[in-house]
Amino acid sequence: MDPDRLFFYVFRVVCTSITHGILLSVLIRRGEHSRRLVHVSMAFLTLLISVLGGIIIIAVPSVLVHTTLTAYMMLVVMGLFFCFISSGSALTERLFIYIMYVAVFMLSVGYSNLIVSVLPVGDKEYAQLAVRTAFSAVLLVLLKVSLLDRLYKVVDGLSVHGLEITMFSWLIGLCVLEYSLISSIFVDNPVMNLVVLLLLTFMIISIFAIASRIVHLTEREVEAERIEGRHRLLESELEAERIFVEKAKEIRHDQRHHDRIVLEYLDEGNIEEARRYLGAHGDSVESDRLQSWCGNQLVDAQLRIACRSCLGRGIAFTADIRLGESFVMEDADFVSVMGNLLENAIHAAEGTESPSVAVFSRVMDDKLLLEIKNSAADHISLSEGTGLGSVKRILSQYDGLLLQDCSDGFVISRVIIPLGD
Repeated sequence: MDPDRLFFYVFRVVCTSITHGILLSVLIRRGEHSRRLVHVSMAFLTLLISVLGGIIIIAVPSVLVHTTLTAYMMLVVMGLFFCFISSGSALTERLFIYIMYVAVFMLSVGYSNLIVSVLPVGDKEYAQLAVRTAFSAVLLVLLKVSLLDRLYKVVDGLSVHGLEITMFSWLIGLCVLEYSLISSIFVDNPVMNLVVLLLLTFMIISIFAIASRIVHLTEREVEAERIEGRHRLLESELEAERIFVEKAKEIRHDQRHHDRIVLEYLDEGNIEEARRYLGAHGDSVESDRLQSWCGNQLVDAQLRIACRSCLGRGIAFTADIRLGESFVMEDADFVSVMGNLLENAIHAAEGTESPSVAVFSRVMDDKLLLEIKNSAADHISLSEGTGLGSVKRILSQYDGLLLQDCSDGFVISRVIIPLGD
Protein backbone atom coordinates (compact mmCIF):
# COMPACT_ATOMS: atom_id res chain seq x y z
CA MET A 1 0.00 0.00 0.00
CA ASP A 2 1.15 3.52 -0.79
CA PRO A 3 2.71 5.12 2.36
CA ASP A 4 0.61 8.26 1.87
CA ARG A 5 -2.59 6.18 1.70
CA LEU A 6 -1.47 4.17 4.74
CA PHE A 7 -0.86 7.37 6.68
CA PHE A 8 -4.30 8.70 5.73
CA TYR A 9 -6.19 5.58 6.83
CA VAL A 10 -4.34 5.48 10.15
CA PHE A 11 -4.94 9.21 10.57
CA ARG A 12 -8.66 8.71 9.84
CA VAL A 13 -8.92 5.94 12.44
CA VAL A 14 -7.26 8.16 15.06
CA CYS A 15 -9.48 11.17 14.26
CA THR A 16 -12.66 9.09 14.18
CA SER A 17 -11.87 7.32 17.46
CA ILE A 18 -11.09 10.65 19.14
CA THR A 19 -14.38 12.07 17.83
CA HIS A 20 -16.30 9.04 19.14
CA GLY A 21 -14.49 9.26 22.46
CA ILE A 22 -15.30 12.93 23.04
CA LEU A 23 -18.96 12.64 22.06
CA LEU A 24 -19.58 9.44 24.03
CA SER A 25 -17.85 10.84 27.13
CA VAL A 26 -20.47 13.63 27.04
CA LEU A 27 -23.32 11.16 26.49
CA ILE A 28 -22.25 8.84 29.33
CA ARG A 29 -24.44 9.18 32.42
CA ARG A 30 -21.76 9.08 35.05
CA GLY A 31 -23.72 8.01 38.12
CA GLU A 32 -21.27 6.79 40.71
CA HIS A 33 -18.34 7.26 38.30
CA SER A 34 -16.52 10.57 38.56
CA ARG A 35 -16.06 12.86 35.57
CA ARG A 36 -12.30 12.30 35.69
CA LEU A 37 -12.70 8.51 35.61
CA VAL A 38 -15.01 8.72 32.60
CA HIS A 39 -12.64 10.97 30.66
CA VAL A 40 -9.53 8.93 31.55
CA SER A 41 -11.26 5.67 30.63
CA MET A 42 -12.50 7.09 27.33
CA ALA A 43 -9.05 8.48 26.52
CA PHE A 44 -7.52 5.04 27.16
CA LEU A 45 -10.18 3.38 25.01
CA THR A 46 -9.55 5.91 22.21
CA LEU A 47 -5.83 5.12 22.30
CA LEU A 48 -6.53 1.38 22.30
CA ILE A 49 -8.88 1.61 19.30
CA SER A 50 -6.40 3.81 17.43
CA VAL A 51 -3.65 1.21 17.93
CA LEU A 52 -5.88 -1.73 17.00
CA GLY A 53 -7.20 0.15 13.95
CA GLY A 54 -3.67 0.92 12.82
CA ILE A 55 -2.70 -2.74 13.18
CA ILE A 56 -5.73 -3.83 11.13
CA ILE A 57 -4.92 -1.31 8.37
CA ILE A 58 -1.28 -2.40 8.19
CA ALA A 59 -2.14 -6.13 8.34
CA VAL A 60 -5.05 -6.08 5.85
CA PRO A 61 -4.16 -4.78 2.38
CA SER A 62 -7.73 -4.43 1.09
CA VAL A 63 -9.09 -0.92 1.67
CA LEU A 64 -12.71 -2.12 1.76
CA VAL A 65 -11.97 -4.95 4.19
CA HIS A 66 -9.85 -3.01 6.69
CA THR A 67 -12.23 -0.03 6.56
CA THR A 68 -15.18 -2.31 7.38
CA LEU A 69 -13.24 -4.12 10.12
CA THR A 70 -12.14 -0.92 11.84
CA ALA A 71 -15.67 0.54 11.60
CA TYR A 72 -17.28 -2.52 13.19
CA MET A 73 -14.53 -2.71 15.82
CA MET A 74 -15.18 0.91 16.81
CA LEU A 75 -18.94 0.44 17.00
CA VAL A 76 -18.79 -2.79 19.01
CA VAL A 77 -15.98 -1.82 21.41
CA MET A 78 -17.29 1.70 21.97
CA GLY A 79 -20.82 0.36 22.45
CA LEU A 80 -19.75 -2.25 24.99
CA PHE A 81 -17.72 0.29 26.92
CA PHE A 82 -20.55 2.85 26.82
CA CYS A 83 -23.06 0.33 28.19
CA PHE A 84 -20.59 -0.80 30.87
CA ILE A 85 -19.52 2.54 32.30
CA SER A 86 -22.78 4.51 31.89
CA SER A 87 -24.49 4.22 35.27
CA GLY A 88 -27.90 4.86 36.76
CA SER A 89 -29.96 3.40 33.91
CA ALA A 90 -31.06 0.03 32.61
CA LEU A 91 -29.27 -1.72 29.75
CA THR A 92 -32.15 -1.03 27.35
CA GLU A 93 -31.86 2.70 28.07
CA ARG A 94 -28.09 2.71 27.42
CA LEU A 95 -28.59 0.80 24.15
CA PHE A 96 -31.26 3.30 23.07
CA ILE A 97 -28.87 6.21 23.64
CA TYR A 98 -26.00 4.47 21.85
CA ILE A 99 -28.13 3.41 18.87
CA MET A 100 -29.46 6.96 18.60
CA TYR A 101 -25.86 8.19 18.60
CA VAL A 102 -24.86 5.69 15.88
CA ALA A 103 -27.83 6.82 13.77
CA VAL A 104 -26.81 10.48 14.06
CA PHE A 105 -23.20 9.57 13.29
CA MET A 106 -24.30 7.68 10.17
CA LEU A 107 -26.27 10.74 9.11
CA SER A 108 -23.19 12.93 9.52
CA VAL A 109 -21.14 10.50 7.43
CA GLY A 110 -23.79 10.45 4.70
CA TYR A 111 -24.18 14.22 4.55
CA SER A 112 -20.40 14.70 4.61
CA ASN A 113 -19.91 12.37 1.67
CA LEU A 114 -22.78 14.03 -0.20
CA ILE A 115 -21.42 17.55 0.37
CA VAL A 116 -17.90 16.63 -0.71
CA SER A 117 -19.16 14.76 -3.80
CA VAL A 118 -20.63 17.97 -5.24
CA LEU A 119 -17.74 20.25 -4.24
CA PRO A 120 -14.75 20.85 -6.54
CA VAL A 121 -12.09 19.61 -4.12
CA GLY A 122 -8.94 17.67 -4.96
CA ASP A 123 -8.53 15.10 -2.20
CA LYS A 124 -12.10 14.10 -1.38
CA GLU A 125 -11.16 11.68 1.41
CA TYR A 126 -9.46 14.38 3.50
CA ALA A 127 -12.37 16.72 2.72
CA GLN A 128 -14.91 14.11 3.87
CA LEU A 129 -13.01 13.65 7.12
CA ALA A 130 -12.88 17.42 7.68
CA VAL A 131 -16.61 17.91 7.04
CA ARG A 132 -17.47 14.92 9.25
CA THR A 133 -15.34 16.37 12.05
CA ALA A 134 -17.13 19.71 11.65
CA PHE A 135 -20.52 17.95 11.93
CA SER A 136 -19.28 16.24 15.11
CA ALA A 137 -18.17 19.57 16.59
CA VAL A 138 -21.64 21.04 15.93
CA LEU A 139 -23.24 17.97 17.52
CA LEU A 140 -20.99 18.33 20.57
CA VAL A 141 -22.08 21.94 21.05
CA LEU A 142 -25.76 21.05 20.63
CA LEU A 143 -25.44 18.22 23.15
CA LYS A 144 -23.90 20.48 25.74
CA VAL A 145 -26.42 23.28 25.15
CA SER A 146 -29.75 21.45 25.03
CA LEU A 147 -29.92 18.06 23.31
CA LEU A 148 -28.43 16.00 26.15
CA ASP A 149 -31.11 17.00 28.68
CA ARG A 150 -33.88 16.33 26.17
CA LEU A 151 -32.41 12.96 25.23
CA TYR A 152 -32.20 11.75 28.82
CA LYS A 153 -35.66 13.13 29.55
CA VAL A 154 -37.02 10.93 26.76
CA VAL A 155 -34.95 7.98 27.97
CA ASP A 156 -36.17 8.32 31.55
CA GLY A 157 -39.72 8.68 30.32
CA LEU A 158 -39.58 5.61 28.08
CA SER A 159 -38.02 3.56 30.86
CA VAL A 160 -41.46 3.31 32.47
CA HIS A 161 -42.26 0.62 29.90
CA GLY A 162 -39.21 -1.41 28.90
CA LEU A 163 -41.00 -2.69 25.78
CA GLU A 164 -41.39 0.82 24.36
CA ILE A 165 -37.74 1.81 24.67
CA THR A 166 -36.72 -1.54 23.15
CA MET A 167 -39.13 -0.96 20.25
CA PHE A 168 -37.72 2.50 19.55
CA SER A 169 -34.18 1.10 19.66
CA TRP A 170 -35.10 -1.46 17.01
CA LEU A 171 -36.78 1.19 14.86
CA ILE A 172 -33.70 3.42 14.90
CA GLY A 173 -31.45 0.43 14.28
CA LEU A 174 -33.54 -0.55 11.26
CA CYS A 175 -33.24 3.02 9.92
CA VAL A 176 -29.45 2.81 10.15
CA LEU A 177 -29.46 -0.63 8.50
CA GLU A 178 -31.74 0.66 5.75
CA TYR A 179 -29.41 3.56 5.04
CA SER A 180 -26.36 1.28 4.95
CA LEU A 181 -28.04 -0.95 2.36
CA ILE A 182 -29.65 1.71 0.17
CA SER A 183 -26.72 4.15 0.16
CA SER A 184 -24.45 1.44 -1.26
CA ILE A 185 -26.82 1.14 -4.24
CA PHE A 186 -26.90 4.86 -4.98
CA VAL A 187 -23.29 5.60 -4.10
CA ASP A 188 -22.69 7.43 -7.42
CA ASN A 189 -26.05 9.19 -7.54
CA PRO A 190 -26.03 12.38 -5.41
CA VAL A 191 -29.75 13.06 -5.94
CA MET A 192 -30.86 9.62 -4.74
CA ASN A 193 -28.35 9.78 -1.91
CA LEU A 194 -29.89 13.08 -0.82
CA VAL A 195 -33.38 11.58 -0.98
CA VAL A 196 -32.30 8.60 1.15
CA LEU A 197 -30.57 10.87 3.67
CA LEU A 198 -33.60 13.14 3.95
CA LEU A 199 -35.91 10.15 4.43
CA LEU A 200 -33.61 8.71 7.09
CA THR A 201 -33.42 12.08 8.84
CA PHE A 202 -37.20 12.42 8.75
CA MET A 203 -37.66 8.89 10.13
CA ILE A 204 -35.25 9.39 13.03
CA ILE A 205 -36.72 12.80 13.92
CA SER A 206 -40.23 11.28 13.72
CA ILE A 207 -39.24 8.39 15.99
CA PHE A 208 -37.75 10.80 18.51
CA ALA A 209 -40.81 13.08 18.27
CA ILE A 210 -43.17 10.15 18.88
CA ALA A 211 -41.05 9.05 21.84
CA SER A 212 -41.15 12.61 23.23
CA ARG A 213 -44.92 12.71 22.83
CA ILE A 214 -45.30 9.42 24.67
CA VAL A 215 -43.11 10.76 27.46
CA HIS A 216 -45.22 13.94 27.66
CA LEU A 217 -48.43 11.95 27.94
CA THR A 218 -46.83 9.63 30.47
CA GLU A 219 -45.73 12.60 32.57
CA ARG A 220 -49.29 13.87 32.65
CA GLU A 221 -50.45 10.42 33.70
CA VAL A 222 -47.78 10.23 36.38
CA GLU A 223 -48.71 13.69 37.66
CA ALA A 224 -52.33 12.55 37.92
CA GLU A 225 -51.17 9.46 39.79
CA ARG A 226 -49.07 11.65 42.07
CA ILE A 227 -52.08 13.83 42.89
CA GLU A 228 -54.18 10.72 43.48
CA GLY A 229 -51.43 9.35 45.71
CA ARG A 230 -51.45 12.54 47.76
CA HIS A 231 -55.21 12.24 48.13
CA ARG A 232 -54.86 8.62 49.29
CA LEU A 233 -52.14 9.68 51.69
CA LEU A 234 -54.37 12.43 53.08
CA GLU A 235 -57.34 10.08 53.37
CA SER A 236 -55.22 7.51 55.17
CA GLU A 237 -53.91 10.13 57.58
CA LEU A 238 -57.40 11.48 58.18
CA GLU A 239 -58.57 7.96 58.97
CA ALA A 240 -55.64 7.50 61.35
CA GLU A 241 -56.43 10.84 62.98
CA ARG A 242 -60.09 9.84 63.30
CA ILE A 243 -59.15 6.57 64.98
CA PHE A 244 -56.75 8.45 67.23
CA VAL A 245 -59.46 10.95 68.24
CA GLU A 246 -61.93 8.14 68.92
CA LYS A 247 -59.33 6.42 71.08
CA ALA A 248 -58.72 9.67 72.94
CA LYS A 249 -62.44 10.02 73.59
CA GLU A 250 -62.60 6.47 74.90
CA ILE A 251 -59.61 7.09 77.17
CA ARG A 252 -61.15 10.31 78.43
CA HIS A 253 -64.47 8.55 79.03
CA ASP A 254 -62.80 5.68 80.87
CA GLN A 255 -60.40 7.89 82.81
CA ARG A 256 -62.81 8.26 85.75
CA HIS A 257 -63.08 4.49 85.98
CA HIS A 258 -59.29 4.17 86.03
CA ASP A 259 -59.06 6.93 88.67
CA ARG A 260 -61.51 5.08 90.92
CA ILE A 261 -59.49 1.87 90.63
CA VAL A 262 -56.27 3.68 91.55
CA LEU A 263 -58.00 5.41 94.50
CA GLU A 264 -59.26 2.04 95.77
CA TYR A 265 -55.73 0.63 95.66
CA LEU A 266 -54.43 3.68 97.54
CA ASP A 267 -57.22 3.53 100.12
CA GLU A 268 -56.30 -0.10 100.78
CA GLY A 269 -52.63 0.88 101.07
CA ASN A 270 -51.71 -1.32 98.09
CA ILE A 271 -49.24 1.10 96.53
CA GLU A 272 -47.44 -1.54 94.41
CA GLU A 273 -50.67 -2.62 92.73
CA ALA A 274 -51.55 1.02 92.06
CA ARG A 275 -48.12 1.60 90.54
CA ARG A 276 -48.42 -1.54 88.39
CA TYR A 277 -51.89 -0.59 87.20
CA LEU A 278 -50.79 2.96 86.30
CA GLY A 279 -47.78 1.60 84.40
CA ALA A 280 -49.92 -0.79 82.35
CA HIS A 281 -52.45 1.93 81.67
CA GLY A 282 -49.68 4.33 80.58
CA ASP A 283 -48.25 1.74 78.16
CA SER A 284 -51.70 1.27 76.63
CA VAL A 285 -52.12 5.00 76.12
CA GLU A 286 -48.61 5.27 74.63
CA SER A 287 -49.28 2.47 72.16
CA ASP A 288 -52.30 4.34 70.82
CA ARG A 289 -50.25 7.46 70.08
CA LEU A 290 -49.58 8.33 66.42
CA GLN A 291 -46.01 7.23 65.78
CA SER A 292 -43.50 9.77 64.54
CA TRP A 293 -40.17 8.86 62.97
CA CYS A 294 -38.64 12.14 61.78
CA GLY A 295 -41.06 14.97 62.56
CA ASN A 296 -41.93 15.58 58.88
CA GLN A 297 -45.70 15.14 58.66
CA LEU A 298 -45.82 13.77 55.10
CA VAL A 299 -42.88 11.41 55.60
CA ASP A 300 -44.26 10.17 58.93
CA ALA A 301 -47.66 9.65 57.29
CA GLN A 302 -46.09 7.57 54.50
CA LEU A 303 -44.14 5.51 57.01
CA ARG A 304 -47.28 4.91 59.11
CA ILE A 305 -49.07 3.67 56.00
CA ALA A 306 -46.17 1.32 55.19
CA CYS A 307 -46.02 0.15 58.81
CA ARG A 308 -49.74 -0.68 58.89
CA SER A 309 -49.42 -2.46 55.52
CA CYS A 310 -46.51 -4.55 56.82
CA LEU A 311 -48.28 -5.42 60.08
CA GLY A 312 -51.32 -6.57 58.12
CA ARG A 313 -49.11 -8.90 56.03
CA GLY A 314 -46.95 -10.20 58.86
CA ILE A 315 -43.86 -8.33 57.69
CA ALA A 316 -41.36 -6.94 60.19
CA PHE A 317 -41.01 -3.18 59.67
CA THR A 318 -38.31 -0.85 61.01
CA ALA A 319 -37.49 2.76 60.15
CA ASP A 320 -34.63 5.07 61.10
CA ILE A 321 -35.13 8.37 59.26
CA ARG A 322 -33.16 11.59 59.58
CA LEU A 323 -33.54 14.35 56.99
CA GLY A 324 -31.06 17.18 56.56
CA GLU A 325 -32.01 20.79 57.24
CA SER A 326 -30.74 21.84 53.78
CA PHE A 327 -32.83 19.21 52.02
CA VAL A 328 -33.78 20.71 48.63
CA MET A 329 -36.35 18.12 47.59
CA GLU A 330 -40.03 18.90 47.99
CA ASP A 331 -41.69 16.79 50.65
CA ALA A 332 -44.34 15.51 48.22
CA ASP A 333 -41.66 14.37 45.73
CA PHE A 334 -39.62 12.65 48.43
CA VAL A 335 -42.73 10.90 49.74
CA SER A 336 -43.61 9.81 46.20
CA VAL A 337 -40.13 8.30 45.70
CA MET A 338 -40.15 6.61 49.10
CA GLY A 339 -43.76 5.44 48.71
CA ASN A 340 -43.13 3.76 45.33
CA LEU A 341 -40.01 2.01 46.61
CA LEU A 342 -41.77 0.94 49.83
CA GLU A 343 -44.68 -0.45 47.84
CA ASN A 344 -42.29 -2.54 45.75
CA ALA A 345 -40.37 -3.61 48.88
CA ILE A 346 -43.54 -4.76 50.68
CA HIS A 347 -44.73 -6.63 47.60
CA ALA A 348 -41.35 -8.38 47.20
CA ALA A 349 -41.08 -9.25 50.92
CA GLU A 350 -44.55 -10.78 51.11
CA GLY A 351 -44.40 -14.55 51.11
CA THR A 352 -40.67 -14.87 51.89
CA GLU A 353 -39.48 -17.04 54.75
CA SER A 354 -38.62 -14.18 57.12
CA PRO A 355 -40.36 -11.14 55.60
CA SER A 356 -38.87 -7.79 56.56
CA VAL A 357 -38.67 -4.21 55.34
CA ALA A 358 -36.19 -1.70 56.78
CA VAL A 359 -35.95 2.00 55.93
CA PHE A 360 -32.82 4.03 56.69
CA SER A 361 -31.95 7.65 55.90
CA ARG A 362 -28.93 9.76 56.76
CA VAL A 363 -27.09 12.85 55.51
CA MET A 364 -23.59 11.91 54.34
CA ASP A 365 -21.06 14.11 52.50
CA ASP A 366 -23.61 16.77 51.44
CA LYS A 367 -25.93 14.07 50.12
CA LEU A 368 -29.06 12.46 51.48
CA LEU A 369 -29.00 8.67 51.43
CA LEU A 370 -32.31 6.81 51.54
CA GLU A 371 -31.93 3.04 51.78
CA ILE A 372 -34.77 0.53 51.72
CA LYS A 373 -33.84 -3.08 52.38
CA ASN A 374 -36.36 -5.90 52.04
CA SER A 375 -36.35 -9.67 51.95
CA ALA A 376 -37.05 -11.11 48.51
CA ALA A 377 -37.14 -14.31 46.51
CA ASP A 378 -33.98 -15.26 44.63
CA HIS A 379 -35.65 -15.05 41.21
CA ILE A 380 -36.97 -11.50 41.64
CA SER A 381 -36.38 -9.02 38.81
CA LEU A 382 -35.53 -5.44 39.80
CA SER A 383 -37.17 -4.09 36.65
CA GLU A 384 -40.59 -5.47 37.58
CA GLY A 385 -41.33 -2.91 40.30
CA THR A 386 -44.14 -0.45 39.75
CA GLY A 387 -43.47 3.26 39.74
CA LEU A 388 -39.74 2.98 38.99
CA GLY A 389 -40.09 5.25 35.96
CA SER A 390 -41.81 7.86 38.14
CA VAL A 391 -39.02 7.52 40.72
CA LYS A 392 -36.32 8.08 38.09
CA ARG A 393 -38.12 11.07 36.61
CA ILE A 394 -38.51 12.74 40.00
CA LEU A 395 -34.88 12.06 40.92
CA SER A 396 -33.66 13.46 37.59
CA GLN A 397 -35.18 16.83 38.59
CA TYR A 398 -32.87 16.92 41.62
CA ASP A 399 -29.78 15.25 40.02
CA GLY A 400 -30.57 12.24 42.19
CA LEU A 401 -29.61 8.62 41.59
CA LEU A 402 -31.33 5.28 42.17
CA LEU A 403 -29.18 2.17 42.68
CA GLN A 404 -30.64 -1.28 43.25
CA ASP A 405 -28.93 -4.53 44.15
CA CYS A 406 -30.23 -8.03 44.86
CA SER A 407 -28.11 -10.52 46.81
CA ASP A 408 -28.34 -13.04 49.67
CA GLY A 409 -32.13 -12.98 49.66
CA PHE A 410 -32.42 -9.19 50.03
CA VAL A 411 -33.09 -6.26 47.72
CA ILE A 412 -31.41 -2.97 48.61
CA SER A 413 -32.68 0.20 46.93
CA ARG A 414 -30.48 3.26 47.50
CA VAL A 415 -31.51 6.79 46.61
CA ILE A 416 -28.76 9.45 46.62
CA ILE A 417 -29.88 13.09 46.48
CA PRO A 418 -27.45 16.04 46.50
CA LEU A 419 -28.27 18.66 49.14
CA GLY A 420 -28.36 22.38 48.57
CA ASP A 421 -25.34 24.54 49.39
